[in-house]
Amino acid sequence: AQRDHEWSRELGGVHLMRPEGAVTSLVRARVLIWGFGNIGQNLARVLDTLGAEVRGVARSDGERSGFPVISEERIGEVLPETDMLIMILPGVSSTKNALGAERLAQLPNHAYVVNVGRGTTIDEDALVDALESGSIAGAAIDVTAVEPLPADSPLWDAKNLILTPHAAGGRADLGAKLIHDNLAAYLDGTPLKNVVER
Repeated sequence: AQRDHEWSRELGGVHLMRPEGAVTSLVRARVLIWGFGNIGQNLARVLDTLGAEVRGVARSDGERSGFPVISEERIGEVLPETDMLIMILPGVSSTKNALGAERLAQLPNHAYVVNVGRGTTIDEDALVDALESGSIAGAAIDVTAVEPLPADSPLWDAKNLILTPHAAGGRADLGAKLIHDNLAAYLDGTPLKNVVER
C-alpha cells in the first residue's frame, strides 16, 4: 500500500482480537519460550506486560521468575496449544535439530516460530517444509546453521519467513566490560556472569 501511495484500508476499523485460526496480537497469545535462562526470563516479563500468556521450557519442571516452566521432555504436551514458540537455545550437541519435523508438526497451523538462539537448534529443511506446506503460519529467524547464510539456501525463498542477519551484537564496549567483570569475578572467586552449562 505504501509503495502504491495508498492507505491500507484492511488495517483500519474494528477487528477481532483473537480471530479463529490466527494470531494477530500478543494479548492472550500462548507463548512458549524454549531456553528459559536469563534472556528468556527477561523476555517473558516483557511479553507478560504486553498481555501474553507465557510459559518456559528448561531442563526441569518448576517456576522461574514467576512463570511456569516445563521440562524439555514434556514439550510435546504443550506444543499443540502454542501460538508462538520462541527459541533461545545454546548451540550444543544436545540441542542440534531440537526443533525438527516431528515437533513442528505438533504446533497448530496458526503458530509462529522465532529463533534468536543458535541456528543449529532447528532442522532448517523441516522448517522450510512446514512453512511451504502451511503447517505453521510463519517464522522469524535471526540465526542459521551456517552464517552468513549461503546464497543457495532454501531459507531465502521460504514462504512467510523473516530472516535477519544475526548482527545485533558487535558492541565492543559491552563485550569488553563482560570480560573485565568476569575476569575480576574469577580472580575473586565469585560467580561469573552469562555462564553456559555444557
